[in-house]
Amino acid sequence: MASADTRHSFAVVTLEQLHRAHIAQLAELNPRQRGHYTRIFGDPLDWVRRRLGHRSNTTFRRHFPDIAQEIAALRSAPPTPGSPSEPTRYDRLVARNAKLKRHNRELTETLTLAACHIQRITLENQKLREELEAATGVTRLTPTPSRRPATS
Repeated sequence: MASADTRHSFAVVTLEQLHRAHIAQLAELNPRQRGHYTRIFGDPLDWVRRRLGHRSNTTFRRHFPDIAQEIAALRSAPPTPGSPSEPTRYDRLVARNAKLKRHNRELTETLTLAACHIQRITLENQKLREELEAATGVTRLTPTPSRRPATS
């Protein structure tokens, strides 16, 4: 098999596999999500084009016009899942993520509030100790480090 044949066989098989996976994923998404997905993961045809070292998709379209037309048709109107009221997997993940973010924000606020209370109580405790010492005439003794004789 010639080198060009091997390259084109690789291109067709890889593109078909990538394209089927790409379209299957897009089928679960609404138009806004499809646009976002495509911006992140790119176009399978472009991925194969870069692996073959082509500068544009024109060469591929010239060699495989039927595949290029099929891709264009699927790109313009990818299939949509079930009924419009049924949430997609993506929608469920977005909702779950939003719920987790809300819960995390609430926990962070609670933790911040608890830290503020601890600081306030610590300052009040220090002030009360100082007032008690002043009222009773007791002087606080601070411990000095013990000096032990060095043993050899």
